[in-house]
Amino acid sequence: MSELKRIQSVISLGLLLVLEDEPFIALNLEGMLKEFGATSVVFVDTRADALLWLEVNVPDIAIVDPMVNDGVCTDVVDMLAAARVPFVVYSGASAVPRYASKNTS
Repeated sequence: MSELKRIQSVISLGLLLVLEDEPFIALNLEGMLKEFGATSVVFVDTRADALLWLEVNVPDIAIVDPMVNDGVCTDVVDMLAAARVPFVVYSGASAVPRYASKNTS
């Protein structure tokens, strides 16, 4: 059994929420997530849209870019945590200003 098939037999991703404002990253994630067994992937590219979607939906898992065009996604992560939704913080940035180390030396 290939490694991919073994992982697919163990993991069921179900409904995923992806908060990502870079289209190429979103497309790459969509292909990978469906390959790993996601039954449905919902993409939003702003905090506001994520918060609206989360008011009426609960994903099985979420992937969150911590900094999108309309700001830092702390409120989205807080909402996911309150609903006990597992999530991954995923960013291509070298450091997110709010979470960056205070040590600048």
